[in-house]
Amino acid sequence: MKTVMKRIHGNSRYKVIEYKNNSYLIDTASYLLSFIFPMINWFRPMKAYELSDDELKSINTEDLAPKKQNNNNTWMIIGWTTFLSSIIKPSLTLLDLQITQFLNLIICFLLIILIFTSRYILHRKCALDFPIKSSNLTFKMKPTKNNLGRTLFMYFGLFLFSFAFLATILDYEPNIFIYFIFTMFSFTFLFINHASFGMGYVHIKE
Repeated sequence: MKTVMKRIHGNSRYKVIEYKNNSYLIDTASYLLSFIFPMINWFRPMKAYELSDDELKSINTEDLAPKKQNNNNTWMIIGWTTFLSSIIKPSLTLLDLQITQFLNLIICFLLIILIFTSRYILHRKCALDFPIKSSNLTFKMKPTKNNLGRTLFMYFGLFLFSFAFLATILDYEPNIFIYFIFTMFSFTFLFINHASFGMGYVHIKE
């Protein structure tokens, strides 16, 4: 069955679906393993909490379909990114660190711990006060082809970028800028489970 899915404003962790004239709350991060493998949400049954009318009113859901992105804004972002890259690239060597390989490995290890710890803290802070964990109602949901393609593109893209920057660091080229980029890409990668289902439509069955 194809049904409507909405997201909560300011909290992409949760989605609201309409099913048989009722509204249900879904937690896209209910499985911690989905931090690394967001595709698990497409195969495992997900717990759903049936919302009352008052609870539904208390949740600020966003529109059914995301707004179309302005092409001018897209080109502006690309232009600024290219411009900043041309400025930063010549000065990258100034950010090199003269440290031992052992200390470089320790920094990488600490960065990975920091990334996962920060992600888990935000996961806890985004939790809503609804008894989803105690719900006996579950749904199996499949995204649309467009959302599936976008999710896989982001997943492999961010994974490859994170791996490439980590490999650069481990190849003993410690640089403050590369540490920073690796942290940003890896941290963003752990949020892809929130995008495993987008606004619009989703295929669902009990």
